Amino acid sequence: MRWLLLVMIAALTACSGVLFDDPPTPTWEMTGPTLAPTVAPIQSFPTNPADNILSAPGQNDPTAAALPPGSSLPPVIVGDVGSGVRSVRVTLSGGRHAIGYLYENPPLEIEGRIVPARYPGVLLLGATREEWGRLPAGLVQSGNSVLIVEPDEPLFIEDFEDVFISLQETGSVDPGAMAVIGAESSAELALVGCSALIGCDALVMLSPPVMNAAMRAALETYNPRPSLIVASNDDPTTYQSAGELLAVAGDHADAALLLNAGRGASMLAAADGLDSQIIDWLRDVLIEELTPLPLDDPFFDFDPSQLIDPDIDAPIGGFDLDLDLDLGLDDDD
Repeated sequence: MRWLLLVMIAALTACSGVLFDDPPTPTWEMTGPTLAPTVAPIQSFPTNPADNILSAPGQNDPTAAALPPGSSLPPVIVGDVGSGVRSVRVTLSGGRHAIGYLYENPPLEIEGRIVPARYPGVLLLGATREEWGRLPAGLVQSGNSVLIVEPDEPLFIEDFEDVFISLQETGSVDPGAMAVIGAESSAELALVGCSALIGCDALVMLSPPVMNAAMRAALETYNPRPSLIVASNDDPTTYQSAGELLAVAGDHADAALLLNAGRGASMLAAADGLDSQIIDWLRDVLIEELTPLPLDDPFFDFDPSQLIDPDIDAPIGGFDLDLDLDLGLDDDD
């Protein structure tokens, strides 16, 4: 019995080191590299900036940043061609570009101050600058800003909106007076595009292609805005199409049906006075008097002495108007 008691005491003593030791305490030492400030700050950009950061696309372009969402960029000036004519590049959807020419009038000079002005905008599609002949210069002389888009790059309906709004965004253009002139296949593009854009105020179609359902629906949507349809009898296809378009447009369209003048923009050279007829028509439908509108300018002072009284046909400021008004006030008041 005594021997059994000794064995039990020995067993309990051996187990006490395992059962009753303090639990292990976890350490807080880092097993990986510690965070520490760099010895010197890193002053390089994450990516290399453009040579001229102001001309880089996207958020670095102040012009692009100032435009409302969904709008197009104005034409990018590439170089000077002549007096008042500059070659431009228009950005299209998908990163493509269209090459063209921008015709502008110089800013106004009022009382020795240069005041920017806005003129009606006219977009020319479907022919080269040479094929348009004297029409662009004549439009500018009549008080318009003109953008010619060269036909090198094929334009689709979504591209039409890009070039149209791009012209509207130009500083010398009045966005409330816009017209489009399209030649041959571009006449259909201009018709369908203008039918979708309420900002298109007038449309000129030179030798429109074969009438189809899309053109008919577009013209019905475009009405009652004015249109001018030009065709020559020696091109039977476009001549017949012009007649069908006139029937759909009704009183909202005017016609210039020519004899042996060819087709498209070539009619401008073959038909004497056609360019003047188009210019006069645009003058009538866009604004009655092509007087450029000065932009809001704090330095533009209105001089009432320049007003003309139609009854006396003399400047009002040249007379001393002595008005004795009885306002019911005493002299002391």
